[in-house]
Amino acid sequence: MCSQRLRRTGTAPVWSDIGRVPSHPGGGILTISGRAFCVSGRSGNIAEPGPQGFFSNDTRFLSGFRLVVNGVDPEVVDAASIDADEAVFFLRSRALGQDEHAEPGLVVRRHRYQGPTLHEDVIVENRTLQTAAVTIELQVSVDFADLFDVRRAGPATERAIHAQRTNGELVFTYSSNGFERATEITLSEDAANDGNCLIVVRRIEPDERWKMCVDIVPIVDGSPMPIERSCTTGHHAHAVSTAPRQIAHPPRLRSSADALEHLWAHSLNDLAALEIRMDGHRAFAAGIPWYVALFGRDSMITSMEAMLLDRDAALGTAQLLAELQGTNIDPSVSEEPGKILHELRLGERSLPYDRMSRYYGAVDTTPLWCMLLNKLHRWGADPAQLRMLLPNLRAAVEWIRQGLETGDGFLSYTGDVTRLANQGWKDSGDSMVDGNGRPMEPPIAVVEAQGYAVAALRSAARLEVELGDPARATPLRVEADELQERIEDRFWRPDLGTFAMAIGKDGGAADTVSSNPGHLLWAEAVRPEKAATVAASLVGAEMWSGWGIRTLARSHPAYHPISYHRGSVWPHDTMLAIAGLLSYGHIDEAITLAGGLLAAAAHFSYELPELFSGISRDEVPHPVGYPTSSSPQAWAAAVPIYLTEQLLGIQPDLPDGRVVVAPRLPEGIELDLDGLRLGEGVLSLHAEGRRAQFLEVPPGIDVIVR
Repeated sequence: MCSQRLRRTGTAPVWSDIGRVPSHPGGGILTISGRAFCVSGRSGNIAEPGPQGFFSNDTRFLSGFRLVVNGVDPEVVDAASIDADEAVFFLRSRALGQDEHAEPGLVVRRHRYQGPTLHEDVIVENRTLQTAAVTIELQVSVDFADLFDVRRAGPATERAIHAQRTNGELVFTYSSNGFERATEITLSEDAANDGNCLIVVRRIEPDERWKMCVDIVPIVDGSPMPIERSCTTGHHAHAVSTAPRQIAHPPRLRSSADALEHLWAHSLNDLAALEIRMDGHRAFAAGIPWYVALFGRDSMITSMEAMLLDRDAALGTAQLLAELQGTNIDPSVSEEPGKILHELRLGERSLPYDRMSRYYGAVDTTPLWCMLLNKLHRWGADPAQLRMLLPNLRAAVEWIRQGLETGDGFLSYTGDVTRLANQGWKDSGDSMVDGNGRPMEPPIAVVEAQGYAVAALRSAARLEVELGDPARATPLRVEADELQERIEDRFWRPDLGTFAMAIGKDGGAADTVSSNPGHLLWAEAVRPEKAATVAASLVGAEMWSGWGIRTLARSHPAYHPISYHRGSVWPHDTMLAIAGLLSYGHIDEAITLAGGLLAAAAHFSYELPELFSGISRDEVPHPVGYPTSSSPQAWAAAVPIYLTEQLLGIQPDLPDGRVVVAPRLPEGIELDLDGLRLGEGVLSLHAEGRRAQFLEVPPGIDVIVR
């Protein structure tokens, strides 16, 4: 077992002002389980109009949900998330005839349980001395809106919804062009109906507690979702394999850097909440609330970040994306043979299901998939499972090769008018700008995708040597080296001291200092002397906000600190740069960036958001948020896991029977990692600064300290 005696003194200066901010509830309450989630106010009500609701599979099955007691809205006392799939709301209301100067005598509690369905207990306690006549009204609305429509907050689409009303039950149905959805709302008590309102009248004696159960069941194409969570099930007593489960036996972390320890705990919970299951595979949804779906790029980067924690979900992601790999040429969804999926959706806008629910508009997902497969191999994934994916790997490599051939030596995209004009990770419509701030014209080759392609070809070479056909490896290595040379020749900008963000139409480069070259370091796709210059650029005042790396330099004409991709800070973006810096030995720069992220996390209640503003720490002593940032977001939630891996310098190569550990902690910082499963055993260690002490090592594996 790891030592429980960690000193809290001697903290390195760069990490000395991280601070601790108590967690505080936000303006709303979320419950989530797999692809189903509910967003409500702190009263438990789902307000209309707006983005709240009960959603499942990209459709809103409940758009309004209001509890009224004795004709009025109860007073909100408190609300809390007990777990990702459970929340409780405390209210109080005045009993009929109660003195208006007395404290409300009815204690009302709403206890919500989230599974594929939504279950809620409405509990009323009478804390007066008289029998209380209580009228409970549940006012409901259903619009079956597509998640995209809700997100855009545009005019509501009129849908012909049929309502069937019986005592204690409401059923709403909608059908259009083969898309069939229904919502069934049932109570455990007899109820009267008044339109879309269910009314229950009870007499509650003094000191009596009365409870009513409410079940809200989505019905998809005639099949009701199973009720897996309710007041009658044990905590996490999930009944079928579609439900998420907690990560089994996660490693335990303790650190004298409090923020990292708090972040680790939040990360475990958030990643468990973001877990989805599809076709028997576990994977991570991209984020809440708008991205509770499989996203190729997000799910793969999250899997690589969280490899230390959960190899099973990483393998499931690779397998699921292999099953969805492109086989046809279909410009309507950007599908091409060998190409890896960008996004899978199931809402009404995704019709017809066999094509439009799958969207392939991403230039980087295919090389990222090859990189994921290689990391899985190094971390000890079942070789038999990986060999089954070799045909998919070769199809992916062929897609990369064809893309390089047709793209003037680089992977490029032209975008499409129906979905995404920009198809790198910075996929907002205004993210790709030239040095003057003007939008770049396609075809566009973003620099990070070229780095990923270098890493993908080298990954494929290793996998062929160790799992497939070694004769295929040499050409792959040669192609990777040649691509790296082309990157340095065409993208390098000596006047900027870094690589151009992208090359556009007619070979015009975006002479722009951006965060994208940090991904080149992560992919180990540049020479060391260039990496040193990029490192200086990333921590310079133009890019470094004090909290993280800006997506765009602050002197750029298009810089906007509260924009999506033109000057904001994305924690995962900074984290990949940290990993890249460490791979080239730029420890001080990496530690500086890590300290900024940890300091920012304290101000976000130790739950790093999708992104936040690029406003400098020198200007404002706390990070400024971004209005529509998702939280939790998968690749931000996985940052503390990846940061731990990188700070400890854990580099497994289990096929070769070894693991390298090279701690890169600031002097004075201690970290204990206990129970990291590797091979047939576990690794437990205590690290301080650049030193490591091993308390348990897995059998049959050489542990090498550097």
